Amino acid sequence: MPEMTYVSRLTASQHAAGTVYAAFDNHKMGDFKPYLLRSTDRGGSWESIAGNLPENGTVYAVASHGDTIYAG
Repeated sequence: MPEMTYVSRLTASQHAAGTVYAAFDNHKMGDFKPYLLRSTDRGGSWESIAGNLPENGTVYAVASHGDTIYAG
């Protein structure tokens, strides 16, 4: 992840204790990639879950319902 990203959203899971989602934004540096991460240990470690999101689509909103994650 680039150094100068901004946190655009932090969302705690309502279905899995200790799980939190974080979206980052770097559009001010001309980078419109989606940066979406998940932690299952209350922020101790993070993994990218951007997967197959469009290459040019900043994430500003995150919601989850069970195993389904919605990014907007």
